[in-house]
Amino acid sequence: MLTDPSFGEEFDTIVDEVTDQYVNHELTDEERGRVEKYFLNTPERQQKLEFATELLSHADAERGERAERSRHVVERAPSLFEQFLAFWKQRSFAHAALSAAAVIIVAGLIFYLLSFNDTSEYMAINLALSNSNRAESTAPARIQLPGSGLAINLTLPEEAKDANAYRVKLIDENGVERDLTIDEQKDQTITVKIPAVLLSRGSYAIHLFKVKADRTEERVRGSYFFNVE
Repeated sequence: MLTDPSFGEEFDTIVDEVTDQYVNHELTDEERGRVEKYFLNTPERQQKLEFATELLSHADAERGERAERSRHVVERAPSLFEQFLAFWKQRSFAHAALSAAAVIIVAGLIFYLLSFNDTSEYMAINLALSNSNRAESTAPARIQLPGSGLAINLTLPEEAKDANAYRVKLIDENGVERDLTIDEQKDQTITVKIPAVLLSRGSYAIHLFKVKADRTEERVRGSYFFNVE
């Protein structure tokens, strides 16, 4: 069983899931005791646990800082209506009308630039599921580092088409994992978009999970592979 690539991949997935559940306090006291006694008895798993804990703490701190900054901005910034009243008191009707027209023009330009720089500039690629591992994968897609990001169309295998929903995870060559948001879902494919800021040169794998009616998840065997150059 240990020489079977499929078994090894499934075993690695289970190790990741147990580590995530332990870090997020999703286990009972009895299960946590068993994990600490039997599961975390190797240096590799202890290192993985430390990395996952540090990553979770960093993410929580980042979310807290963003929420605090947003709260202060909301408290300090006057509303548009308040700004308009103050402006109206200080200017004549003619000046106010000219300034309002200028504001409308500037807002229109900003909207146009944002629309023009939309995710339509993402590089689109199609990937099929491979049942081999990252090292044995035959000719994974080779991609030049994109400007805006990647729009990846993942071909769904037959055994995955009966799912109610899906979850997609990106894994880089260092083992760092990120959940990807599904941008579009069709009968034969699902599309995920990866901003260029999350990509660097190296090899990547994408794991697909089926979400069942009872909200449980099942890993689809195999991976989608690509290299960024």
